[in-house]
Amino acid sequence: MITDEMIDAELAALWPVTPRKIPFAGTWVVGPYPDRDVDRRTVAVLAYGPGIAAMGVDRATGEVLRLDDDGVNVVNSSLAALVASSGVYGAAVREAGRLDDDNDLAAIGDRTWAAIGQIDADAGPFWSVAAGELGYDLPE
Repeated sequence: MITDEMIDAELAALWPVTPRKIPFAGTWVVGPYPDRDVDRRTVAVLAYGPGIAAMGVDRATGEVLRLDDDGVNVVNSSLAALVASSGVYGAAVREAGRLDDDNDLAAIGDRTWAAIGQIDADAGPFWSVAAGELGYDLPE
């Protein structure tokens, strides 16, 4: 069972959470984390996004999930993998901000997705899309 204290400990390195760390347009909450029942899962909500989107962690499995109109999508297999993936993504955002060549930006996106895949083989399309968009629209 993933507790609020465990969540706080894992996410401490990310505070404050920004789109340059985790590309999720939303408001990140501080514990205690509200629970939401989704597809027979108890999900601790970490952030509320626009519309019905949210980011959360499955209290039973530890998976980090994106909740939206399309359903439940795995972001990372654990909070530790989310934090590590965020570190890779943040470094890529900083590198991309110094470049203006489309080929270089595409290569950064490819390297970022590959590095996140090494961190977490179960990383979902959330990170793939974010890495691919590095060449188009850098987060603020």
